[in-house]
Amino acid sequence: MTHDEEQATEQERAVKEQERWMGIVRRVMKRDEGRELVYVLLERCKVFGSSMTTGEVVGMAFNEGRRSIGLQLMAEVLESAPESYMQTIITMKERSSDNGKYNY
Repeated sequence: MTHDEEQATEQERAVKEQERWMGIVRRVMKRDEGRELVYVLLERCKVFGSSMTTGEVVGMAFNEGRRSIGLQLMAEVLESAPESYMQTIITMKERSSDNGKYNY
């Protein structure tokens, strides 16, 4: 197998793996429990807030690493199931307006 053929094969494998992963994300986002899980993970990763900590560089770096993972998850959800993401935001906002905070 030539170098070009090996590269093409590797690219095909990467595309298939990406498609497989996006299918998993879509299936998770179809379920109420899955959408809630994703939202809680995004909250815990501080995707909706700042990673800034005053006077503590190591803490800020840790928070930014956590936030980076959350942003990656959010990008995957938005790519594979954007309508489910919007449904999640609406549901969680309704829950928070019922009692002033999210139930998780």
